[in-house]
Amino acid sequence: DLAVAAHVNTYGLIPPVAGGGGTDGPEDAQKYLDAGWYFIAVHRKSISFTFGTGDHSATRIHKYNTTSGGYTYFDFCNHGTCAGDMGEKCRLTMINKPSWTAMTCSTEYNTWSNSPGHNCHDDTRVQMAAFVYGPSMARNQYWCNDGDSSVDLSGGFEQGGSPDCNEGTDTGYNHPSMLNYSASNTASATQYTPQFSLVLAEGATYQISTCGNTSTDTYLRLKDASGAEIIGNDDDYGCGNIRASTLNFTAPASGTYTLHAGCYSTSACNAKVWVKLVSSTTPPPPPPPPPPPPNYYSATNTNYATQNYASFWYWLDAGTTYQFSTCGTSSTDTYLRLEYYDLYSYTPTEVAVNDDACGLQSTITYTVYTSGYYYIQAGCYASNTCDGAVNMTITGYAPVEYNPYEEQYYY
Repeated sequence: DLAVAAHVNTYGLIPPVAGGGGTDGPEDAQKYLDAGWYFIAVHRKSISFTFGTGDHSATRIHKYNTTSGGYTYFDFCNHGTCAGDMGEKCRLTMINKPSWTAMTCSTEYNTWSNSPGHNCHDDTRVQMAAFVYGPSMARNQYWCNDGDSSVDLSGGFEQGGSPDCNEGTDTGYNHPSMLNYSASNTASATQYTPQFSLVLAEGATYQISTCGNTSTDTYLRLKDASGAEIIGNDDDYGCGNIRASTLNFTAPASGTYTLHAGCYSTSACNAKVWVKLVSSTTPPPPPPPPPPPPNYYSATNTNYATQNYASFWYWLDAGTTYQFSTCGTSSTDTYLRLEYYDLYSYTPTEVAVNDDACGLQSTITYTVYTSGYYYIQAGCYASNTCDGAVNMTITGYAPVEYNPYEEQYYY
């Protein structure tokens, strides 16, 4: 694992390799992921080979960005076609995971998932298990090296199809041998208990149970990282065998929890524990976008900024050169007009206009000869839709001769 981490840090992730499903393609490196909101999806496609038909599967891991509200993702290929090049079959609910490792098997590739190898569907289930309850296994255990197993998915002479997004042990993310135990004299799971580490996510609800996988009297207790017991159960009265045990648990914090699996009182018992991801809280919504700047506008069908336009008012001083521009603030076709407003007649007079000064954006540069109120009519070319921000800057000063008889000076 350290060698893989060093390789990834130096060379980056192994690039996706597209190819036929179930081929002996390169093994994906396991993916080290920081804390955050994730969900995992199973993708699959049908394939044909010498002994019949089957499926190829791989996973896509989605990470939610709580700042932008968008997603980034990483595709596994699992020895064949990558997830993004296949249809999505199913997905698991999004949870707020602590830092985690999306695992892959380290054993050799074997089409039939026979000893000592694994196939694409084994990698897919390992990745789902890592997502739901953490790496309760080494990369050469369980699906990765379980011989000719009844839970193999390979088509042909064996079980067909592809992994399902559920807690099942045939096609889901629980392996029938992973959380098995046999114990005795555990004093109701307070001593001599087999212990299993589970990496759980804050706000996610889990079901941890021996129901359906024991005929003996089991007892389960779950403890947090400090060793404090969070929840315990003896008899699940909703199970056919009421002596089985079930914990229904919402994690108060993300982290590693320890399952103490034992038996009632001093009796002996044996069972298979399965873990189910039931539901989760939802991620916080992204923050609202910042308000547009006061010089921003959006318009449509302005007929060259003569109707339906946005107005921006200014007091402009005589002798000063001003620039009004949408350059660099828009990718649309803007149109600007500068109007002088006569306070005596209450009428505007157009003094400058521009369409395309920098590509499709507009710039007006104007030297003011009469101090007063002016406004920009910000619109779009023809009947188009456009948006942008009108930036005003002072670009220079020029002497202006005062004319006392010019009517505009008399206010």
